[in-house]
Amino acid sequence: MNEVALNKIKTFFLFTFLAFSLTMLTACAGQKDDIKTGARSHAWNSSSLVGTWKNDKNSIFQILSVNNSTGDLTGAYTNYAAGTSCQGVAYLATGYTAGSYITFTVDWLQSATCTASSTVWNGSYTKTTMTAPWTLYNANGGIIKSGTDVFTKQ
Repeated sequence: MNEVALNKIKTFFLFTFLAFSLTMLTACAGQKDDIKTGARSHAWNSSSLVGTWKNDKNSIFQILSVNNSTGDLTGAYTNYAAGTSCQGVAYLATGYTAGSYITFTVDWLQSATCTASSTVWNGSYTKTTMTAPWTLYNANGGIIKSGTDVFTKQ
């Protein structure tokens, strides 16, 4: 790997870490911890996230589980956005929620119809709506495209 590619990867990870840290610091500001048990109290019951969310581009984010103690979430994301690759296949989505904030990542695996890349969403949600700006990164950490998705709970 050449030095330019290595620097791009380092920059990508630094940017992702800083964006995630800022999101989590903001989200955790209003939380209370239980000193006796060490459990984290979410300002919002994150179990309301579990279920199917459809965005304004017809893609489906199926949140399968949320750990209310840690905020970790897992699910599947199926892209149906017109004019994009990686369509119609459910990809693993992992992330974190705190309060009404959410961040999650999908790693798009290299295939005949999909270029290896990753998308990171950082946003907020209510019981029925999730608004999440996103950034699509190439395998070297360079930004390909960004935008905002608005999801509605189905």
